[in-house]
Amino acid sequence: MRSTRMVVLALFGALVASCTEGVIDGDAGDDGAVGVDAASVSRDAGSIDAPRADTSVTPRDGGDDAPLADMDGALDDGGLGQDGGMPLPDAWVAPALSCADICHGDRDNPAPPLSVYGETATSSRAVGAHRSHLGASPWHREVTCEDCHIVPTTLRSPGHLDSTPQAELTWSVLATASGATPSFDGTTCSGTYCHGTTLLPGGTITSPIWTTVDGSQSLCGTCHGLPPGGSHPPSMDCSTCHPTVDAARNIVDPARHIDGQVDLSVLSCTTCHGTDGAGPAPPRDTSGASDTTVRGVGAHASHVRPSTWHRDVACSDCHTVPTAVSDVGHNDTPRPAELTWGAIATASGATPVFDGTSCSGAYCHGATLLPGGTNNTPRWTTVDGTQAACGTCHGLPPGGGHPASGACSTCHPTVDAARNIIDPARHIDGTVDTIGLSCTTCHGDAALGPAPPRDTTGGTATTARGVGAHQSHLRTSTWHRDIACTECHVLPATVGDVGHNDTALPAELTFGPLALADGATPGFDGTRCNGAYCHGTTLLPGGTLTTPTWTTVDGTQAACGTCHGLPPGGAHPSSSACSTCHPTVDAARNIIDRTRHIDGTVDVVALTCTSCHGDALTNAAPPVDTTGGSATTLRGVGAHQ
Repeated sequence: MRSTRMVVLALFGALVASCTEGVIDGDAGDDGAVGVDAASVSRDAGSIDAPRADTSVTPRDGGDDAPLADMDGALDDGGLGQDGGMPLPDAWVAPALSCADICHGDRDNPAPPLSVYGETATSSRAVGAHRSHLGASPWHREVTCEDCHIVPTTLRSPGHLDSTPQAELTWSVLATASGATPSFDGTTCSGTYCHGTTLLPGGTITSPIWTTVDGSQSLCGTCHGLPPGGSHPPSMDCSTCHPTVDAARNIVDPARHIDGQVDLSVLSCTTCHGTDGAGPAPPRDTSGASDTTVRGVGAHASHVRPSTWHRDVACSDCHTVPTAVSDVGHNDTPRPAELTWGAIATASGATPVFDGTSCSGAYCHGATLLPGGTNNTPRWTTVDGTQAACGTCHGLPPGGGHPASGACSTCHPTVDAARNIIDPARHIDGTVDTIGLSCTTCHGDAALGPAPPRDTTGGTATTARGVGAHQSHLRTSTWHRDIACTECHVLPATVGDVGHNDTALPAELTFGPLALADGATPGFDGTRCNGAYCHGTTLLPGGTLTTPTWTTVDGTQAACGTCHGLPPGGAHPSSSACSTCHPTVDAARNIIDRTRHIDGTVDVVALTCTSCHGDALTNAAPPVDTTGGSATTLRGVGAHQ
């Protein structure tokens, strides 16, 4: 019995040949029968020969517009005749037409092979990878004809038989998912979602050749990398994040693979980096590495794990912490991770930088502290404790204007006398903690006052510049007025005042009114004081030491006669009876009113002519002369009387 398919192909061959003209050749009778006058149907790729049918075929229900429904079984016994040429019965009615039974595919699957030209080789464009796509698969969702073509509802539906033999491609929602823009150039399929065009980079064949059907283009890793590149973690353990695959990378739910959705398990920070129970900071890094010599691991744990000596460092101190995996700035760029410094890293105006090897400019490592730290730019992958030792971020003690004492606990409540941190939460927290400070916290002492000794280095010897003659000046004296700190320094109201401890030692000198009195211009060269009113620079000449050495504190530089002569030279009377004119001194030259000695004013009594020469009983003419002489043999006396 001649097969149903061969007869229908013969019939449909004539129909296809005439589709471009819109005409089916045949004789139409009163009953609408169509006679097929085709001894053979030639095609571009071979031919199907069939004997001319010597009968009429009556179309079913609308002829060419009959639905493309499945044919149900073989024709009845009166069908198309026996071998030997039995004619079709006059009353035969054409069965409903089916995509698979008429032009392409077969009863089980409408996808080629067979093509409309009768081709079955996958090297033919009309056949190609149709079956690889549409057959049931153990590893991907079943692809439907609609994913690449418009499937007609009738034979004459627009877009079916009304164009050239190459079928039109009309991409579906799946092919264009995630913004993909598919195209087919006759050889290669490109730009489709299905082959990874919208996935992270790494797929080895995202533009497969249509007629290569050997399995090489559908291997795992052709559409997406193993693992994908870009910002994807480089771990090969796909099942950690993707529920459609098992630990051996077998697809366990084909219906959800290549379905327009990248399926993810419920993720947490430790899904990709860090360790459950230990926190999200590496190790493990996103590549699975755990060695601290790897940049992705480095000193993460040293920073964020609980510490006995510093506050807990948060991830946000260096990174933007996402609320969801897809947040901008999380995994939307290739590694390494972006650094977005937090409030602690930038405290006190710090400007942190990481060059891939070392961290620099961060508050955390002493960038804004007084100088002296031995390692303010630690190496990220050196994790042996050497870079966290006390003294690496700040000196012991710090330099600059910091007191040179190593007794840290004197000022800082976060540390004990042995320099152990006793309050980790307040260490490296953006604030330098100090106890209630006074002047004597750093120099001087509570009994003697703020003037050294002790100096800010802890020194007490007067031969040290920081000590020197401080006490000789400031302690209560029997022979000069009290000298205030402000005569040589700006006295701060608080520790942090400008000009106090914001510069390196030695302390700045800003001379006060007494030192500047009478037009004096004081100076200090680091050894000697010069030009100061206090040491007689504006007095009449005669002082034996108006530029005293600061660290000579043996009384020799404070003796009477060092600042002014006894008596002064110049126009001053040469009498040594100081008390005659100066009420601050007695006849033995003892200072009897210390508050008026070295106070910026030279005190003298009301003077008359006889105050300096002559005498009150005779007249102003010597004797006595201005030297106290009374002998007429002296020039100053002579024949005055």
